Amino acid sequence: MYNKIFRKILDSSIWLEPDSTRIVWLTLIAEMDEDGFCAFACPQNVANRAIVALDKAEQALKTLESPDPNSADPELEGRRIERVPGGWLVLNASKYRALATREKIREDNRIRAQTFRDRKRNASVTHRNEIVTPSNQSKAELKHISSNPAGLDDAVSEIFGYYLEKTGRNPKTYELTTARRKKAISRLKECLEKTGGDIEKAKALMKLAVDGLVASDWHMGRDPKTNGKRYCEWEEHLFGSFEKMERWWNAVPSQAIKPNGHGIEARA
Repeated sequence: MYNKIFRKILDSSIWLEPDSTRIVWLTLIAEMDEDGFCAFACPQNVANRAIVALDKAEQALKTLESPDPNSADPELEGRRIERVPGGWLVLNASKYRALATREKIREDNRIRAQTFRDRKRNASVTHRNEIVTPSNQSKAELKHISSNPAGLDDAVSEIFGYYLEKTGRNPKTYELTTARRKKAISRLKECLEKTGGDIEKAKALMKLAVDGLVASDWHMGRDPKTNGKRYCEWEEHLFGSFEKMERWWNAVPSQAIKPNGHGIEARA
């Protein structure tokens, strides 16, 4: 698993901690999966992977689990990890993965734009040279994004985080399984087709579908006929098909779209 770290870690309060704490923190970041879960059964496993003494690993874990008054991020009082069954959870993993995704998209866009300018500058208008037009440039971008599994996975993880937040599902018990991820990637590719390869608009459409689901009394268990049951399953009620997803984003009242900013341009 490859996870990005950012240069600002050098100016963070974690860099003021002892070497062993910094090493354990970097070990957890390197080991975590797309949901921030680190599968270490006990502190001894962490110590072995980080190559630090057991007592140092235990102290590092205690520090990372505790509030940090010097942290620049006030969320969760600066706590960085939480003990969960089977390991530890990096608490801000989704936030930093979303940041990494935005940086990757920005870099990809910069490279594509530079490539397009270079091709346009060097191309001669002959039958053997392709002239890149806006339409086939858009298709090329769509092909690039759709064939980039890492980019799609990161986008789906971001949308799943939004879904958990809006529906109130427990991230420790409701996970982004392989089946749920595959279903969402299929819907994301369809949204990319609809938005001409614009990944941000495609994500906005899927988040808009979440908004429509959450606004529904029947699916969120507020309708007496449902007996309080929550009909909001990710793969069944929300992204089971393009038609279901489209129905939910179209169910959002137009006046409700503007405040959260989702899908305004995509629906126009």
